[in-house]
Amino acid sequence: MKSYKDWKKKKGKKQEKQPDPPKVRNDRFGGLVPQDMKKAKHVDLITLPPDIKGTNCGNCKFMENNFCVHKEIQMPVNARMCCKYWDNEEVERPWGEMDD
Repeated sequence: MKSYKDWKKKKGKKQEKQPDPPKVRNDRFGGLVPQDMKKAKHVDLITLPPDIKGTNCGNCKFMENNFCVHKEIQMPVNARMCCKYWDNEEVERPWGEMDD
């Protein structure tokens, strides 16, 4: 399976029409139900309850066009979701930087 970055590199080149992405369902709080549950569990991909504000995929440095480009995730996400790899350029960590 091609990675999102590989697909994006070829996006500018003329190519055949790509098939529509698989339909994605929403869960009860508005997050997306992952198609790969094993991967979702590994990265602790969650949907935040509606009244929770703060860290989420919408303000994560790995989200691009509703797709997480983190090497461990590589799946559609939305701003109602979050995982253990959440990061932002403005985060300060007393121990240094997080490994990507």
